[in-house]
Amino acid sequence: ALHIVGDYTHNIDNTIEARYQGVLTGADRNLLHQFYLDFTGRGLTGDDVHLTIDSRLTKLAYQQLKGRRGAVVLLNYETGAILASVSSPGTSPQSVIDFKDIPEGSLFNRSLRGVYAPGSLFKIVTAAAWMASDNYDPDRVVECSGKSTVSPDGADESGNGHGKVNLASAFQNSCNVFFGEIGAELGGAQLELAASRLGWLDLITVDKLNTMRGRIRTANDNTAMSWLAIGQPSGETQLSSTPLQLALLAGAIGN
Repeated sequence: ALHIVGDYTHNIDNTIEARYQGVLTGADRNLLHQFYLDFTGRGLTGDDVHLTIDSRLTKLAYQQLKGRRGAVVLLNYETGAILASVSSPGTSPQSVIDFKDIPEGSLFNRSLRGVYAPGSLFKIVTAAAWMASDNYDPDRVVECSGKSTVSPDGADESGNGHGKVNLASAFQNSCNVFFGEIGAELGGAQLELAASRLGWLDLITVDKLNTMRGRIRTANDNTAMSWLAIGQPSGETQLSSTPLQLALLAGAIGN
């Protein structure tokens, strides 16, 4: 939990210890509140900060990374509470305090600040864009043989594909061919609009902790757009998001 909790030296800035120092020491109180605490004999103590982070889930998530570089975010999808936010590699609090023996990248919070290509989670955005478009057809069927129906270099599947798929079965099987065809048909403007409506470009706040925004840039190229629609930017397109933002998007489906 070092990337979230931090340490008293504030060598990692974007943490509870650093950003809530005034709360923890009591320095941020207004005069009336401080007078009340002085009167009741509690004036020299700071205030508690209660987190939604679950230490058991945090430990389990970190163990599952098995030393690989990455991040895990676990949410209560009904409330939005963050139950675990883990970034790897990590290091020990003592190493941070001493500021030595720190592995490369171990002070960077990938969960809140890392921006990565989203992969198939972006198909949620593509599906939303299509369902909101004038061309939406709930009976649309695509024949998925594994090869792109857009172009020879478009978004394809491994193996022999999924056969005949509609939106429901394509979503269930995460079919690249179906969503690649839909994305190329929709075009950049509709995908960008759907992404914006789903908060892709919003700055997701975690109270005083800093996070990064998602990014999207489309192109007038059917092949590139077929890949973008399945969450894999290529060519001139750009598509990225933080693990926190992707967890919120998945949580919306769960809710």
